[in-house]
Amino acid sequence: HSFLGYPDDCLQVARFGEVDERVGPAVRMVLAMVKARAYALRGDAAACQRQIDLAEQAHTDAVGSPGWLATVATPAQLAAGTGHALATLARRANSAQARIDAIAWLGKAIDLLDPVTQARAAALCLAQLTTLQFEAGDLAQATTSAALLLKTADGIHSSRLAEHLTMLRHSAAAHANEPLVKQLGTDLNTLQKNASR
Repeated sequence: HSFLGYPDDCLQVARFGEVDERVGPAVRMVLAMVKARAYALRGDAAACQRQIDLAEQAHTDAVGSPGWLATVATPAQLAAGTGHALATLARRANSAQARIDAIAWLGKAIDLLDPVTQARAAALCLAQLTTLQFEAGDLAQATTSAALLLKTADGIHSSRLAEHLTMLRHSAAAHANEPLVKQLGTDLNTLQKNASR
């Protein structure tokens, strides 16, 4: 629900999962990440940070989780979830610190995600990171990240990625006259059309 813009509904659904005493630390981490994003959508920085802290603790507690649970409580998932939540908060609360922290977390996620087996997650992180870098006016980093995004996202069909690319194209358009950015607009437009298929 947070991806659809309904943070209150998202928080209510997450609370249903929290009341089940069988829920272990790996799932608690995921629930905390979902709630962090929902609070970020509401612009509630304190509640968002509280959920990020809970997710980090749950991640620590989840070390050694059996089976599929080990795949959801990875450092890469924690970094990606935190980065996306902080990126949302940066925009909703117009927070420069949240933007700086989001860039750091997303960069960590990109380093940890496998670009082959986790290409969609890596592309989402790269799109978010590149958008933040353009918003911060860091054109050199943004164009470097965009080049990696174009390579990573090639062939991925995802409505979420298409939405991220719309935001990215908008932030890049503010710098359209810069030599580093001119060709990028065309490349991003093509990538977005392919992602939307």
